Amino acid sequence: GAHNLGADPVRAAVEAGVPVYAFAVGQDERPADVQIVRAQASAVGYLGRPLPVEVEVRSWRYAGREARVVLSEGELELGRQPVVLPGDGLAETVSFQVEPTTAGPHIFGAVVEPLEGEFSRDNNEALVSTRVLQDRAHVLVVAGGPSQDLAFARRSLSMDSSLVVETLVEKAAGAMYQ
Repeated sequence: GAHNLGADPVRAAVEAGVPVYAFAVGQDERPADVQIVRAQASAVGYLGRPLPVEVEVRSWRYAGREARVVLSEGELELGRQPVVLPGDGLAETVSFQVEPTTAGPHIFGAVVEPLEGEFSRDNNEALVSTRVLQDRAHVLVVAGGPSQDLAFARRSLSMDSSLVVETLVEKAAGAMYQ
């Protein structure tokens, strides 16, 4: 803890001129616990295309034991995967592939099923959200001729996975090529 009320105890000990010894009370080790430390999906997904969802699980005092991670959307269970828990404080990632059937916002719930003797079950759940689009946006770049600026713009737009980029460039009066 931290001192945040009343006279400063360190100053009082210095002024008293007596030695102060601190000692810890309690156990050396953390209680047995399993927790979800991260749940993540792409910010944007597309209809009919797999959407990866990753869930990172960490545990103490359950090394080598198997736990189950369940992914759902509302009442619908989307997947269930086992995970072998690594050593104390280490994390293991479980990956799911979800194929959205409707466009719009989606909220997925990840739960690691509680294990016997677990200290807290409050940290066994996490929510992750994404937005599912009908399809990627199509962009048509039309240029009067090849140039470094065109090449840069095309490369920059192509790096955005939410875009399908097509280019038309005039090579001679009235003649276009892709």
